[in-house]
Amino acid sequence: MDSAASNGTTADEDDTLRFAELTGVRPMIETYPLEKAAEGYERMLSGNAQFRVVLTMWRLASITSGHGRLAASKAPSHAERGNA
Repeated sequence: MDSAASNGTTADEDDTLRFAELTGVRPMIETYPLEKAAEGYERMLSGNAQFRVVLTMWRLASITSGHGRLAASKAPSHAERGNA
C-alpha cells in the first residue's frame, strides 16, 4: 500500500482495482517521458499539475491526461504539447 495514501486495507485496494477493471475507470494523470523527469518534477512542485505527474518509459495506450479527459488513445502530455 502506498504510504502517502494509506486510507484503506489491502482488501479495499483489491476491490478498488477490480471495480476499475470492470467499469473501465482510468486515472487522470499528466505523463512525462523519463528523459523529461526534471520538467515533470518542476511542474509537480510548482503546484501547476492538474493531476498526478507520472513518468513513463513507454507510451501508454489508454491512460491519458489531456485537460482532465480520458480518451481511447494516447493524448500528448503537457511536456509533449509544450505546456509545462
